[in-house]
Amino acid sequence: MNSHAFCPSVSAAVAALLATASAAVAQVAIDVDPAAGRVPISPYIYGTNQDLPGVAATARRYGGNRTTGYNWENNASNAGSDYYHQSDSYLTWAVGIPDAQATMPGIALTHFIDQSVAAGTPYTLVTLPMAGYVAADKAGQVSTAQVAPSARWAQVVNNKPTALSTTPDLTDGKVYVDEEINLLLQRYGAAGTANGVRGYNLDNEPDLWHATHARLHPVQATCAELITRSVELAKTIKRMDPGAETLGFVSYGFSGYNSFQGATDWTTERTKGAYNWFVDYYLDQMKKASDTAGRRLLDVLDLHNYTEAMGGGVRVNATTDYTNIACNKARLQAPRTWWDPTYVEDSWIGQWYKDFLPLLPKFQASIDTFYPGTKYAMGEYAFGGSEHITGGIAQADALGIFGKNRVYLACYWAESGTNNYIASGFKLYLDYDGAGSKFGDTSVNAAASDVATCSTFASIVGSDPSRLHVIVLNKAYDTPTPVRLRIAGATPYTSARVFAFDSASATLTERAPVATITGNDFTYTLPALTAAHFVLESAPLEAWRQQHFGTTAAAGAAADAADPDLDGRSNLLEYALGSVPTAADTGSPAAAGSVTDGTGTHLTLTFSRIADPSLVYTVEASDDLVGWTLIWTSTGAQNVAGAVVVADSAVSQQTQARRFLRLRVNY
Repeated sequence: MNSHAFCPSVSAAVAALLATASAAVAQVAIDVDPAAGRVPISPYIYGTNQDLPGVAATARRYGGNRTTGYNWENNASNAGSDYYHQSDSYLTWAVGIPDAQATMPGIALTHFIDQSVAAGTPYTLVTLPMAGYVAADKAGQVSTAQVAPSARWAQVVNNKPTALSTTPDLTDGKVYVDEEINLLLQRYGAAGTANGVRGYNLDNEPDLWHATHARLHPVQATCAELITRSVELAKTIKRMDPGAETLGFVSYGFSGYNSFQGATDWTTERTKGAYNWFVDYYLDQMKKASDTAGRRLLDVLDLHNYTEAMGGGVRVNATTDYTNIACNKARLQAPRTWWDPTYVEDSWIGQWYKDFLPLLPKFQASIDTFYPGTKYAMGEYAFGGSEHITGGIAQADALGIFGKNRVYLACYWAESGTNNYIASGFKLYLDYDGAGSKFGDTSVNAAASDVATCSTFASIVGSDPSRLHVIVLNKAYDTPTPVRLRIAGATPYTSARVFAFDSASATLTERAPVATITGNDFTYTLPALTAAHFVLESAPLEAWRQQHFGTTAAAGAAADAADPDLDGRSNLLEYALGSVPTAADTGSPAAAGSVTDGTGTHLTLTFSRIADPSLVYTVEASDDLVGWTLIWTSTGAQNVAGAVVVADSAVSQQTQARRFLRLRVNY
């Protein structure tokens, strides 16, 4: 049988990938089972808050500290503690909106959504204000004497008592949330339409309002206040756009999860239920409010997470000193705090609150207990190292973890600079070959024997195991690592292409392939600090035999010429036409017809073709069933799946008394 393998030329530098590792380097076993642990991967985990170079993000979020004080009516916003509590035109200035347009209602927001629409971004997430006030002007710093309520602030009201308008009243001292949503509905349509806003954040990091926005909300928010404000805003959103998703409580980090940043009423409020932490309370209270309202008010639990892990004396996402090797190494391990019960990060959380780790299973347990059916999102996160290989590997690790652990949506928060390695972490999943090829949409079981050295993730497309994607992240800092990939199950894989980025360059390139795989078992040596994407191809006909006959051998009932269902179609023809060899088909495998053009009427033959480049389809014509002439053939890249109609070149029913067409298939 002819085999099909991709074997590009290998330069000396690339060939080094296959060099034998020294005896001191332990082999890491990567065990993958394409039939086990299948979990749909949400398409929205590949999201960002800021656009990354060359990355077609699947979700874009309009959020951050500025959006708490954003006034959609005139596009004023307040920087809070990020910059002297200044109210100004930053949100329009930063994206290049001319001053002449900067007062157009909602233009800072609609500019962002227009970009999502132009890019075809599947999910756009918008933050709505919930803290009570937004900036009234662009007049600069707000003093302590001008704390809200004052003339420097406009009151936020969820529901306008009079008719909604896309040209709001700028003199009434109020900003209406339903009127803002109405503007978006008029411009983009509802959440279920092609361009509609899919979800709304219930403000941003309310556990820090009193710190980041001390002029807007100077008193620390209470637990009861958060629930009241969340419920009322969610009701407004659902009234205006029932299909839109609500995401809350948009916490900044662990102390928010645990006690709502030590809210003054937490000690009292936590007695209302069997709550392990504030996340439980929030979910329970939103569930009760939803039951009372008769509709779900919280669709997605959104909790931000900026790692607190330390290394080399600093927090790993708080430095760009890449000469700090201990910090770099700690960054590589930091994503494990999301999923790995054997890992305890070096941080105050690991020291005092390790019972709450790993985080993702704890979040899911809270959801399952207090508000089943709620999805989970991470609207902001970062591990640092945006221009260093360790940051790229950590980012790739994060995306794999999201997919494997049923995270619904995630949006990376970019650092200043190029974020080139972060972009590569995304491209490893979204565009590994530079031609738009992607990681699969169904996660399958993949496990590494040494998770400190290698992270691994695997996927297929839908339920089809014929192409298997395996990502292996070599976190070994100084030495190459031989990885042994062992693939379980019945699908025989014959070759693999390899794409990777490494410490030498953030650019993804194709590396030396695995030209031959025997017994679904092969070893490949990855250089230190390398993120690799293996694309394993099966022998389609062998996989088909295994599926239907339990063997890859062309023998007995599985032989190419055999016809076990006695329908007159050989196994090879059943395979080539996409039919089932063990269930008898009726009728002809190819349908005769005719087509008329300017030269006359021609016989046609219509049949189904599968996308196996090793097959050769031929159609032949004859006047007497003895001598046959080739009139059409298809093989290799021509074999695109779907219906095929082949027309005879000769004019029929006029020049010939008899004319016959036949289909043949071989390989």
